[in-house]
Amino acid sequence: MFYTTRPLLLHSRRRLPIEARTKLAQDRITLFDIPFDVPGRALSPSVWKTRYSLNYKRIPFVTQWVDLVDVEPLCKSLGIATLSNRRFDNRQLYTLPVIYDPKSNHIVSDSMRIAQYLDEEYPDPEYPPLIKKGTEGLTQGFIHARELALAPVHQFVVPLVAQRLHLSPRSQEYFRRTREMWFKVGNLEEILPDGDTRVVEWGKVKAGMDLIDSWYRAVGGTEGQSQQGWIMGGQPCFSDFNVAAALRWMKSVWGESSPEWSDVKLWNEGRWARMLDDCKAYENGVHL
Repeated sequence: MFYTTRPLLLHSRRRLPIEARTKLAQDRITLFDIPFDVPGRALSPSVWKTRYSLNYKRIPFVTQWVDLVDVEPLCKSLGIATLSNRRFDNRQLYTLPVIYDPKSNHIVSDSMRIAQYLDEEYPDPEYPPLIKKGTEGLTQGFIHARELALAPVHQFVVPLVAQRLHLSPRSQEYFRRTREMWFKVGNLEEILPDGDTRVVEWGKVKAGMDLIDSWYRAVGGTEGQSQQGWIMGGQPCFSDFNVAAALRWMKSVWGESSPEWSDVKLWNEGRWARMLDDCKAYENGVHL
C-alpha cells in the first residue's frame, strides 16, 4: 500500500541555457532543496542522498532553497522534464534533488543519476567513488529492495511531517493535498495506525529493518561481520547513503527521544544509530 515506484526518468541531464545560468553560482555546484522547520532546514530523504554524496566526495556546493509548491515551476524554468509517471491533481509530478554544475554547464536530476554524474565528472582517485564500476545494476537492485523493505514506515512518518514540520502556508497545503491523493484518503491522519493495528504495522517496520540488517551482516561472508558499517566493506557508497537518508528522515520527524526512534536506534545491535553517527562527517554544507 505504501510502496512508491522508482521515478520514470525521461531526461535526467541537460545543458542549461545562458539566461538561466547567470542566476546560479558559477564557482561551485548548486543543490536545490526544500526548506523544512528542522535544524539546518534540510529534511527530504531524496535530497539527503545527494547532500551526503557531494560531501563525501568533498565537492563544494551551495544550497538553493525552493518552496515545495515551487518545485514544478523551477523544474520547468530549468527545462527539466517530468521525473515521474505519477500524477497529482491531473498534473505530472516534479521532484528534487536537482543539481547545476557550472563546470560542465549541466543540470542533473534524480539522486541515482546525480551520483553517476558525480563519479563521471569527479572521478577516482582524486574523488572517492559513490558507485564502484561494475556495480551499477547491483546498486539499482539494492535501492529498489530498500524501498520495498521500508515501505511500511511511511505511514508512521508522512502524517507527522504535515503536523509538526511547518512549511510555508502554500507548501503546507500542497504537501497535505498531494499526499492525501497519493494515499487515497480524505485526511492524511487516517494512514497513521493506532491500537492493535499499530502493533502489527510497527512489526512490519522492524521486519524491514531486520531484512536490511541481514544484507549488512552478510558483508565478508562470516558471522563476525554483524558490526560491519558499510555495505561494500571499508568505505561508504551511494547505497549506504540511501539507507542513511531514510534513517535521518525518520529521526528528524519523530524526534531523538520519541518512542519510535528509541526503538529503531536499538534494533540490530544499534546498527542504525551508528550509521547516522558515522554519516555526520558527510553532513557539512547544510547551512550553505
